[in-house]
Amino acid sequence: PVIEWAHKTRYLWFAVGLVVAPGLWGLALGGPQAVAGTIMIAGFLRMALALHAIAAVNSFGHRYGYQNFKNLDEARNNLFLGYITLGEGWHNNHHAHARAASTGLRWWEVDMSMWVIVTLEKLGLVWNVQRPNLEAQPRQRKLPAKG
Repeated sequence: PVIEWAHKTRYLWFAVGLVVAPGLWGLALGGPQAVAGTIMIAGFLRMALALHAIAAVNSFGHRYGYQNFKNLDEARNNLFLGYITLGEGWHNNHHAHARAASTGLRWWEVDMSMWVIVTLEKLGLVWNVQRPNLEAQPRQRKLPAKG
């Protein structure tokens, strides 16, 4: 029911995130003269950067980087994208563990999105969080041996 409601009201939430919230933020912090500029920066520019980050992960994430797992789709982990997208650039890990909330599997694969999810889980706001199961992977997808 919650997902259906969110889907039915998605355009409302899009408008709130793009115009209403940034506009109120600008009004509160800078007065009426700051509203338009805040909507442009915190609304439109923020949305444009987010969409470009998603497009970069979905294009460069299949061409440049390294693979922890061998998949047929050539998905790759990209250090640059991994850090600027707060963990979404670990695209090969995501393809190998599509249902897992975490995409960072090695110590340098920082996944800040997972930190948020873990915090929400500890607060009882989310549950049934899926984690990567490296042992359940088929042989060709396991992490390569060190050495």
